[in-house]
Amino acid sequence: MRSLILKTIKIFSLLILVACSRDNVRLVDEFKAQEEQKRQELQSQEEQKKAEEAERAKQAQEEIEAKKKELQANIKNKSISVTIQGLRNSEGRVVVVLCAQEDCLRGADFVQKETYPAEEGQMTIEMIPRLEPGEYVIFGFHDENGNDDWDHIDLKPLEAPIMLSSYQPQEKLPEFSDLSFEWQQKHLEISLTAHYLDDLIEGKVKNEAEEDIQDGQAEKDENEKSVLSVKIIGVKSSQGKIVLDLCDSDECLDDKSEPLKTVEVPAQEGVMDIQVPVPATGEYALTGFHDMNGDGRIEMNGAIPKEPVILPADVTLKPGLKFKDFKFDLSEKSNLELKVYSF
Repeated sequence: MRSLILKTIKIFSLLILVACSRDNVRLVDEFKAQEEQKRQELQSQEEQKKAEEAERAKQAQEEIEAKKKELQANIKNKSISVTIQGLRNSEGRVVVVLCAQEDCLRGADFVQKETYPAEEGQMTIEMIPRLEPGEYVIFGFHDENGNDDWDHIDLKPLEAPIMLSSYQPQEKLPEFSDLSFEWQQKHLEISLTAHYLDDLIEGKVKNEAEEDIQDGQAEKDENEKSVLSVKIIGVKSSQGKIVLDLCDSDECLDDKSEPLKTVEVPAQEGVMDIQVPVPATGEYALTGFHDMNGDGRIEMNGAIPKEPVILPADVTLKPGLKFKDFKFDLSEKSNLELKVYSF
């Protein structure tokens, strides 16, 4: 009897164990299903979030592009498209200027001056005038030697003037009225033509001009027979250009008077060797800066230069430096080493 009772108890125990195991399996499966559902919901939420962020980024980019196009359109509507024809080579640069004075062709200050790499044949540039409405002159020259000056002898151009295509060039410089146009702050298209000296002067006039040029060049060579060999060390990049000013006084160093000569050359990373023509033997100072953005002036942050400055390597930097601290005697020294400093 006892044996039968024990067997019965064992059987019920097994049945209960089997039932519990099945319940546990079911519970585990339900838990796994719930976890998978949560994972899928989280994944779906993440994907939706990413899609919404991508859509917002796309809309923001589209707004930026729309504003950029609107800005470009506004600029285009207030620009001057200048087509220059007749450039005989791609040497040097093309300088285009805008001015508003009667004597601007004879050295008066320009309202706006821009420089571009020369392209043989025809080139088109887009100028954004910073001008009030009114009457202005536009002209330029092919700066083949790259010295940023329109070289003349007795008002006869050594480098090709670039004038309005409608203007018929003459031996003398044109008047303001010959080259003027009306600016109303609306898009304008202007055609210019380069006129080279040998195309403008014929016969006896040409021979006389050539003699003047030869005499003037001989005088120029005589005046600039001294050449200073300059080594610049520490140029950090090939961006922009190197600008050097030759001075002979404190006023020049303090920008209170014009330098005797300014030399501009494309920047080259590392060490640069430059030849600087000097008017005659004497005492001079040579300083400069690395014009990173190519705008022709040194950027400042208050009294601190934002662009690298170039000074003699043997000068100890300290406040209050004067011409006497930088000067050298060309009769004693024909080589100069400069160093680039960043502040």
